[in-house]
Amino acid sequence: MTAPQRICAYYSHGPHFTRMLKHLRATYPSARITAIVPPSYPKDALRDLANEVRKTGQAHYGLRSPGALRNLIRDIRGARFDLFAVMFDSPKLRLFARASGAAQRCVYTIDGRLCPLQGAVIPALGSELLRRIQGHLLYLRLWCIVHFQSVEKK
Repeated sequence: MTAPQRICAYYSHGPHFTRMLKHLRATYPSARITAIVPPSYPKDALRDLANEVRKTGQAHYGLRSPGALRNLIRDIRGARFDLFAVMFDSPKLRLFARASGAAQRCVYTIDGRLCPLQGAVIPALGSELLRRIQGHLLYLRLWCIVHFQSVEKK
């Protein structure tokens, strides 16, 4: 596979975003690196690490704001990145990387490796849905314990 010319580094809250950018710059010195960060991220902190810094329209994206999520994905797809790098291997970021349209999708691990994101979209969706259902059931169980379990007085 040829070396990517247009790279997107997508920010997630974590301590190693600048390390990811430094690693991408060292690995692909001639590539154009675009950092996509939330609105509150200080743009000046990335001045020497990325060729371009794009701020997203809002701090968090999810299914509760499908229009904003669709617009962000449309903007990312329109940039036609060759490589899309995320900071964590989660089902949500895996789906987001897949939606970017980049030919290469990878995760920058906390120990400093750039690993390809592999796997199908449907199992990732199923995993995310299962985790969400488990979370709601746990919340319901705790709510019932708090509201219905009697406390003995001593």
